[in-house]
Amino acid sequence: MEFDANLMPPALGVLGLLIVVVIYQWIKKQPGG
Repeated sequence: MEFDANLMPPALGVLGLLIVVVIYQWIKKQPGG
């Protein structure tokens, strides 16, 4: 399985955005958040 170097930046950007959304949702669910 090989990765194209041109696909890495967009993939990392999407992954980073997904992580931010998950963390944001998790923080909102915390009491007092």
